Amino acid sequence: MRKITAVAVENFYNLTPYRNGNTSVSVVTKNGVTTSQLILHGSVIAKYNPSSKYDRLYINDCGFRTATTKERLNGVLSRCDASVFQKSGWWYIKENYPTHSVTHRIPQNEWIRIEG
Repeated sequence: MRKITAVAVENFYNLTPYRNGNTSVSVVTKNGVTTSQLILHGSVIAKYNPSSKYDRLYINDCGFRTATTKERLNGVLSRCDASVFQKSGWWYIKENYPTHSVTHRIPQNEWIRIEG
């Protein structure tokens, strides 16, 4: 994992604003709920809400299927025992659980809820 990704991910999960080049973390409070957002080139690619039991983490490629987007998303997913990978031009997410793993294709520019 690149250093910029590691630092951004740490700030993302700690709800701490951060900015370095094309990557930033913003913290938004709306209706008493605080959410962290990982932003790449001005697009929100991950959302984290630590106070929610089921809807804690979401990811989105925002239509930019680049190596940098994948690297930042994998940084976020590294804490969830999940990863994004590419095969035959399609993006997939693999989520690992104690008894099994699940792999499914990621639709482009749609929010995906991560259960880990």
